[in-house]
Amino acid sequence: MTQERTFNFAYEIGVAGAILLDPVCLPEIRKSVVPSMFSSDPCREIFEIACDLYDKNESIDPAIILSKSKHLDYDYLGRAMDAAPLARNAGLYAQLMAKEYLRGSLMERLSASVEELSSGQDPIEIATSVLHT
Repeated sequence: MTQERTFNFAYEIGVAGAILLDPVCLPEIRKSVVPSMFSSDPCREIFEIACDLYDKNESIDPAIILSKSKHLDYDYLGRAMDAAPLARNAGLYAQLMAKEYLRGSLMERLSASVEELSSGQDPIEIATSVLHT
């Protein structure tokens, strides 16, 4: 795991833990985060289950999320909740997670662009692709 991924995981588990501690924060998190931003499958699963429950106007709590999960266990939920001691910071965790996701995606795209430029591809096409992706 790269350092970038480590920082992103810290934000991801903070977001997941905040949802488990206080699901009232979910609408705030959804302003910044979508499922594809999660690199951690368990954190993504917590987020997706919570969003599904929220959209159906159903109760959200760790026991319900666990009952709807195919992969999570109590131990992981506990670690997630420990990673987010203050659910009131959920919006900040979500913003930081989104920022790191964007940073990582941009770095991947720029690295690919450098390789394309080095191989002699048209720089105008590459620049257009980077700006419109």
